[in-house]
Amino acid sequence: MKHHEREFFVATIRTGNVYLKDLVIKPTTVEQSMNASRVYMDSVEKNSYDGVMTEDEMAKWMIQQGLWHKAEENKIEDIEKAIDDAKVELYKKYKDKDTVKKLKVVLGGLKLKKADLINTKTAYYSNTCEGMAALDRTSWIISNTTFLNNEIYNFEEYDVNTIMAWWQKHILSDSQIRELARNEPWRSLWSTYNKLGMKLFLNEDVHEITHNQKNLIVWSTLYDNIQESPDAPPDEVIEDDDMLDGWFIEQGRKRKREKRKQELEDSLVNKNISAAEEVYMMSDEKEKAEVYDLNDDEGRYTIKQRFSQIEAEGSVDHHELIDQKIKLQKQASEQFTSRGK
Repeated sequence: MKHHEREFFVATIRTGNVYLKDLVIKPTTVEQSMNASRVYMDSVEKNSYDGVMTEDEMAKWMIQQGLWHKAEENKIEDIEKAIDDAKVELYKKYKDKDTVKKLKVVLGGLKLKKADLINTKTAYYSNTCEGMAALDRTSWIISNTTFLNNEIYNFEEYDVNTIMAWWQKHILSDSQIRELARNEPWRSLWSTYNKLGMKLFLNEDVHEITHNQKNLIVWSTLYDNIQESPDAPPDEVIEDDDMLDGWFIEQGRKRKREKRKQELEDSLVNKNISAAEEVYMMSDEKEKAEVYDLNDDEGRYTIKQRFSQIEAEGSVDHHELIDQKIKLQKQASEQFTSRGK
């Protein structure tokens, strides 16, 4: 996105309005938001009374008709995990341009697969109670917030559906919002606002903040927090959405590992085995994955190395494990060096 394009988006977002030639679609007031919610609830109730399926009922019907399968649901979860792993790998290998290029291709493929599955899963959403109610709510909002020459529009030249499509088209993606949030001209405006408490949005005194405005505030705050973090990633990572997502994911996993590790250590203290160098635990498959995740990269490498050695040799005494031999050799070397001083 070029600077003049960012200027246009920032200026438009600050007004809170969406423009279609001479028409202006204004943000809702608090009272209008309440009325729109009432329209949604009334629509759900009416649709349910008329026998329209809810979203949950539609999901069950799709499975019964063979239009959706439990395996596809599990596949979405697997793809989401693979996407997270790819993003973390991107963050860790951000200096390796060749690896980054390959990971970007893999990540792009995973995102497309997920999108295809989500599209299949939600293909009939518009025919559900919730889908029809969401359309009624949006239609009501457009009908009550579209103006021509400061008067409510009569929808003669453009119908509600046309203006609704135009309105929805102006909801920016997360990627677009993130680019605005970390670059000029918004960055200076945001900094000035924080220091002087200046007015950022023209509609904030009377109307609700828009979807774009809310997302811009959220991401601007997140970028501030990243810069203030002692573990802040380099600028190259911050400027790449997928790499930064990888940093977020890795930070979250790290906190989870540390919390789980502390819980485990507290448990071992109670069992009087906290001083043990290694702890072996009986566990089911789910617990096994959780315990494995408690290991750092070195620990995971050691585990893989041990499995490979055991698979190759059949059975191995603990002191014959490669990592233990290296450890003993290192200890012997340190003792020899210590005696020589």
